[in-house]
Amino acid sequence: MEFKTGNFVITKAGHDKGKVYLTVELHQDRILVADGKSHSIEAPKKKNPLHLQPVGSGIGSELQKKLEEKSLRDEEIRKAIEDLVSRRTVGSSTGRIRRQYVEG
Repeated sequence: MEFKTGNFVITKAGHDKGKVYLTVELHQDRILVADGKSHSIEAPKKKNPLHLQPVGSGIGSELQKKLEEKSLRDEEIRKAIEDLVSRRTVGSSTGRIRRQYVEG
């Protein structure tokens, strides 16, 4: 799956393994991600694309427009991630990710 700005990703490696982020910028060798908590939209985390797994869904068109206009707020990112996490089932293979995000 291809990485796109405004889509959700899950980290596959590093100290934040299993954490959900929103892609905010794409570069040739790095992807900038934010979660609205430890990594804000103003100071996104640089991640190696090999260490990320696209989730397959993105933020809605309204939030995508705000992201493109650089007016998306950290609160909106946190809410979008919480909504995504709440839709995942604990019994699935991504259940570990849900628990880790909620506890972390």
